[in-house]
Amino acid sequence: MNQRTRRNFLSTVAGATSAGLAPNLLGQTAAEQGFDFLDYQPTLEPIVERGLLFLARQQRANGTYAGKYGEETGMVGLSGMAFLAKGYLPDSGPYRFVLHRCIDYILGSAREDGILAYGGRHMFYNHALSTLFLSEVSGMVDAPRQAKISRVLPHAIRALLDAQAAPKAIGHEGGWRYTPNSSVGDLSVTGWCLMALRSARQGGAPVPDESIASAVEFIRKSADSSTGGFSYLPTSTNSTPSMTAVGLLCLELTGSHGEELLQRSADQILLKIREPRYAVDPYLNYYAAQGMFQLGGRYWEEYANFLYANHPRSQRPDGSWLFKDKLTNDPIYSTSLVLLALTVPYRQLPIYQRDEQV
Repeated sequence: MNQRTRRNFLSTVAGATSAGLAPNLLGQTAAEQGFDFLDYQPTLEPIVERGLLFLARQQRANGTYAGKYGEETGMVGLSGMAFLAKGYLPDSGPYRFVLHRCIDYILGSAREDGILAYGGRHMFYNHALSTLFLSEVSGMVDAPRQAKISRVLPHAIRALLDAQAAPKAIGHEGGWRYTPNSSVGDLSVTGWCLMALRSARQGGAPVPDESIASAVEFIRKSADSSTGGFSYLPTSTNSTPSMTAVGLLCLELTGSHGEELLQRSADQILLKIREPRYAVDPYLNYYAAQGMFQLGGRYWEEYANFLYANHPRSQRPDGSWLFKDKLTNDPIYSTSLVLLALTVPYRQLPIYQRDEQV
């Protein structure tokens, strides 16, 4: 199986590049985890390609999109991740210029304090998603862009670490929220920030052990150990399926593979996604797809069969997905998240790999 070398701004690491299934760090494929992706792949391919073509056609010349959130760096980074997840690269292929525009727009947003976002709205959502995207694409670009990424990315990572270290209220230590000096944290923003740091660490960035450990401790404070549910705030007992999926993925990515708490979390998610209001939630299903894939076994098998039987049906004729609920009422956001969920088994992004070292 072919592989390419992913050169990061700090080190060299191997990345999977096969157009089909690549082995994960445990030497398993999705099929070996109890689900045969090859049964779905022939019909999934045109569905994914239509979704990517929709995103490409909607992109403006400067890399942004129309709509309320289309100029936010997080939205641009999220859409760029969808192309990478299918194996399209910025140095070749039909979508290289789409990816160039995403990269250039985010690089152009870098502030003096390292934050990758315009203004204050959804600041750390945008910053975390943008940092994650740059970290994943680093080593895949031409020399001039790589030089810019190598200048910008260390400062973006430092901004994440500094925001985490800002003084926090009791019980909120280790988390992030909307602004770099926030005294509280929430699981939603923290999930994206932890993934950005995890991606950077995979690429060789000097992310301290204590930063990861502190984030994990924050996430565990948001959990109800008796039910497996996770809440938006560590001081709340109101768990939701979306936050449960975030908690599941974050703990799986940081080494807590298959523990009893996460099995209860997965059972909750499998129960809730049968409800119509949750079945089409792209945010929930993005995290659930990654989390269940990490957990493997019967959890991935049952969830994957649900995902691939239902989400392709809701694709619109123009290739997009649109769900009429809050932020999900944005086709760029919904389409990007659905594509990222559907393409988890392709294993093209390092963030999708199980890392036993974290």
